Amino acid sequence: MNPDSPRALEPRSLSARLRPWLFVLLAVVVSMGITLALRPIFGPRAFIIAFPAVIIVALFVGVTHAMFTAVGCVLWVLVSQLYHPPPLPADVAAIASFLALSFLLATLCGLARTRARQAGAQQALQPRGDGHTSLPRTALVNWLTASMYAAVVLPATFFVGASWYAYERATDQASLEVERANRMADQLLQNSFRTNLAALDRLKALVGTTPDFALKMREKELHEHLVELAAGRADTQAIWIWGANGRAVATNRFYPVPQDTVITDREYFRVHQRGEIGLYISDILFGRISNEHFFNISARRNYADGTFGGIVSVSMYPSFFANTYATMARDMKDLTITLAREDGKILARWPSSSPLEGKAAVMSNEAMQAIAGKAATGMFSHISPVDGEKRLVSFRKVGPWPLYVYAGLSYREILTDWYRDVLVLAGFTLTTAIGLIYVSWVALRLTRREQLAQVELQSENARRLQAEDALLQAQKLEALGQITGGVAHDVNNLLMVIGTNTHVHRMMQPHLPADNAQLAAIDRSVAAGAKLTRQLLSFSRKQTVAPEVIHLQTQLLGLLDLVRTSLGGGIELTMDVAADTRLVVLDLVELELALINLALNARDAMQQGEVRITACNGRVGDIPAAPTQECVVVRFSDKGAGVSPDNIERLFEPFFTTKPPGKGTGLGLSQVYGFCVQAGGTARIESTLGEGTCVSMYFPVALEAGHTPKPVQPLAVPRKLSGHVLLVEDNEEVGTSTMALLKSLGLTAYRVASADEAKNLLHEAPVGHFDAVLSDIFMPGTLDGIDLALRLQRDAPDLPVILMTGYAAEEHKAVAAGLRVLSKPFSPDLLADALGRVLTKLATAAKS
Repeated sequence: MNPDSPRALEPRSLSARLRPWLFVLLAVVVSMGITLALRPIFGPRAFIIAFPAVIIVALFVGVTHAMFTAVGCVLWVLVSQLYHPPPLPADVAAIASFLALSFLLATLCGLARTRARQAGAQQALQPRGDGHTSLPRTALVNWLTASMYAAVVLPATFFVGASWYAYERATDQASLEVERANRMADQLLQNSFRTNLAALDRLKALVGTTPDFALKMREKELHEHLVELAAGRADTQAIWIWGANGRAVATNRFYPVPQDTVITDREYFRVHQRGEIGLYISDILFGRISNEHFFNISARRNYADGTFGGIVSVSMYPSFFANTYATMARDMKDLTITLAREDGKILARWPSSSPLEGKAAVMSNEAMQAIAGKAATGMFSHISPVDGEKRLVSFRKVGPWPLYVYAGLSYREILTDWYRDVLVLAGFTLTTAIGLIYVSWVALRLTRREQLAQVELQSENARRLQAEDALLQAQKLEALGQITGGVAHDVNNLLMVIGTNTHVHRMMQPHLPADNAQLAAIDRSVAAGAKLTRQLLSFSRKQTVAPEVIHLQTQLLGLLDLVRTSLGGGIELTMDVAADTRLVVLDLVELELALINLALNARDAMQQGEVRITACNGRVGDIPAAPTQECVVVRFSDKGAGVSPDNIERLFEPFFTTKPPGKGTGLGLSQVYGFCVQAGGTARIESTLGEGTCVSMYFPVALEAGHTPKPVQPLAVPRKLSGHVLLVEDNEEVGTSTMALLKSLGLTAYRVASADEAKNLLHEAPVGHFDAVLSDIFMPGTLDGIDLALRLQRDAPDLPVILMTGYAAEEHKAVAAGLRVLSKPFSPDLLADALGRVLTKLATAAKS
């Protein structure tokens, strides 16, 4: 708002001053409420959610209020329970960074707001050139449009970033949990294996290199020792001593051992028999006597000579480990712990599985690839081959043994809380985005509505100005026509006086030769003046069209000097008329004016160059409206600057011009087109920028020479006429010369100066006293010549009336009324011919 405006100087009410601060309070409360809801995701630094509140306040209220919004959010965080205990130095640094960024954003948004308002208030709204209105994209509109996009992009970006952050945090937390469970399982395994390996060592020391038969003799003693070793061991299923022949020597489970207990088919026995390994951990096996699942830890023993003497083994319960893992996973839902050999064979798992001997489950390819690099610890994701669940898995090598323990947590469980947090975040983001979009949309709509009103107002003003310009041009043209018509009328009267007196002079001087040079010069001057007045009337659109059969091969060449004079000296003119060009019917004066207009356009389009005029027979169909479909085309081409294709269609429109202001009226080409249409043809323009323009004028052909209607031959009028003629003419000079002409023709003439006088005279004169009335049209008084003629047609139909005028408009009216009209200046012979016709007709009627 302008501070100098009266509205700006008005004191603001209390509600108006409090409204921005209420908006600030609302922004703080809403943003901090969302912060509390999102604290489980972002932790104590969740107050960064206040950034959108600061930006909104800066855009819609102002910079100062936005800064207070940032400070209010920080105070809310410090006073609330978000920091308990008090904030750490890192939190203080985060708060300081938040305040600095908030102040920076508020300042930028405030500057953008101010510039957008200034641009929206100052930028003019322009209507389109085609007459339709369009809304300009001002800085304010661009800013509001960008705000709508930002209302989608920024919340979406925030949502994706926050969701990714929450996902990373959830997976990190899950990684810590599975790693902790993995360490606990590893510790349990190491304790169990060390105890059982110690038992194997004692057992190997007990049996030494004693042959199998000697050990068999000590079976009872060995059985008691084995029972003692296995006492209190929940993880131990059995302890065995096996002979070199694969038969059981002693065990803690049975005494005596059944003699048919043989393990020569077991893999672990064959491995030790081959001597490939010292300590071997078997796959899951099924006891043939105990009917229980177990896996063995076995070691080879040798005789004194170093040959294979059998094995000692400790059988362990997989269920012991599964149950222990179940206790560990009690506080962690969906936790899985797996014990597997280095080759991927699973020995124990929670949740428990019951693999059959030889068909134990195997770890996934991802697990095998993870340990292929001999890594002692690591983490990977895989789909479990046991239950098909995707899990995050931590693995660890168990001591120096070829065993690995795996702790896994299902992604479904990991992401359960994340899904809930994302839904909350989506609700917040969606609500915020919808609110921002709605606010921006409303502001944009109001701005567009205001712009549309301004554009419509300016468009209406432009249309009004255009209409006023067109009216002004029409008034100028009308005034020019009136002036031209008046000048032509006066000139025609002067020519009439000159021509008539010349004829009277000839009649009075019969001894003068017929080809007297001085009188011939006067006749030529009168004819040239009459032609000039026709051109003036043609320019003002007030001429009477006088079409005639034109032989272009002759008459077009006669116009060459006229066109060359219009072009000027710097432009070369060439003309080519085909010998077989057919006859056309048109007004030669109009053709001259059309060529002059085209020449003037060519002169304005180029300073130097070439203009070419050609005429030839056209193609069938060039003039669709012509009945014969045959035409003659006259082309006027120049090498000027050319016209843009966008303006080609408008060149024939009145008042349309491509010339600079003051250089053209836009009427030249419209005259060309109107002339062609009036002659029954059309006109077309072809133009290329930088190459030139070609105007083609199409005219329908006239009848062939052998079929040309013969002109009406004038009557053989005697040099002397007889009769009484009433002359009605207000111009003294014209009246005097015309009276002399009428008397020279042998007529008795009476003259009055107005139609009113003529009406009174005819009313008082005896019937049949006057044989004809010769009257001007435009005269002072209540009646003009046309009114007089129409009144006489009604009251004295046998009295012929011949009108004469130098005004083309009056001539049009008289012709439209069916009256006889002579155009000034007319020759004495033409007047004698007209009077002779009417008088002869009267004489013939009287005789009959």
